[in-house]
Amino acid sequence: MTFLRRRWKLLIAAAVVALGVGIVAVPYVYIHFINKPEPRLTFENLDKDRAKNDGTGTSVTTVVSTSSLDGEWKVNSGTAGYRVKETLNGQNTEGVGRTTKVDGSFTLAGSSVSAGEFSVDVSTLESDQARRNNQVRTRLLNTAEFPVASFVLDEPIALPSVPADGVTIDASATGTLSLHGVDKAITLTLQARRVADTIEVLATAPITFADFAIEDPSVSPFVSVGPVGTLEVSLVLGRATA
Repeated sequence: MTFLRRRWKLLIAAAVVALGVGIVAVPYVYIHFINKPEPRLTFENLDKDRAKNDGTGTSVTTVVSTSSLDGEWKVNSGTAGYRVKETLNGQNTEGVGRTTKVDGSFTLAGSSVSAGEFSVDVSTLESDQARRNNQVRTRLLNTAEFPVASFVLDEPIALPSVPADGVTIDASATGTLSLHGVDKAITLTLQARRVADTIEVLATAPITFADFAIEDPSVSPFVSVGPVGTLEVSLVLGRATA
């Protein structure tokens, strides 16, 4: 009997150890081998995508435009989404959702953007996890009721200079973000550059979920998300036609 009790204790101890290893190992495997969050939106990554799509093997087109930038510009293409820090059983990773359903327009005059807005169909946000997508669309953003998020400039953007071809300039944009039925002033950190007959823009801003009546994204004690996420946007602008 003593031998049997000792054997059971050893089996139980082994099971506990195996369970503990599993609790640690499963998130590790997910984070390092399964989870593949989209990289940050950068001009370098836009160049890589362009080279991949046009088959030239080059980055920025070498056709230089010297025409004035004054006038109306519209969003020819864009990407928008969120980036959040996630913790799975004490191990850190990121959750990223993206959509290309982006629209908008801007008015330029010299080195100033006098008006501008863009909108995003948040009901089409996709990440690498179906469960995360469902949480975003239902519990967090309620996209059935609030399918579109938008940003509208509240004041002109003063650029440090008129963008030269291929040269990146830094700026900021203050406006109203409408998200989840809440309107709130935010400031976007911008990078912009001229590429031939287009203008490329990158924008980011921290978003505190509570400011937009978004519930805590954490789903359990084992999966936690911080109170602040990042809005990420890339826009390719072309001249608006009448």
